[in-house]
Amino acid sequence: MLLLGKRTTGTTLEDIFSEEIEPLSVVVKDLCAAYQSLGVRLLGLALYPMGVVCGLTDVCRKRLSGIHVGGGGVGNRFGVYVALGLYILSVTGLWWYWLVVLPWMAIWGIVLSVGAGWCFGLIEFAGVRM
Repeated sequence: MLLLGKRTTGTTLEDIFSEEIEPLSVVVKDLCAAYQSLGVRLLGLALYPMGVVCGLTDVCRKRLSGIHVGGGGVGNRFGVYVALGLYILSVTGLWWYWLVVLPWMAIWGIVLSVGAGWCFGLIEFAGVRM
């Protein structure tokens, strides 16, 4: 949505920050909560860098939205543009995490789940009762 622009999507940058980026940081923090199961917490830990990036840019946007640059009425847009620049720099700076680490974590998660599932299936098929 950021690449297509407001004319194509009808969504402003302020809407993207308030409806997508801010809730994403809250969701990632909630995935790591103590009451979540182990698998959900591991997913939260894998996505934690994205939550940090979203939280950082949201705080930047909120703090800079009240600043008026050069006496003009820039105000809220200034904070959004600075936060957008910070978001883009952070996400591109962590390219290796998104393109190398997360896919390998997903592959190993699938391998471990298939291995554990096969073992539990074999135990169930053998009829072993504990």
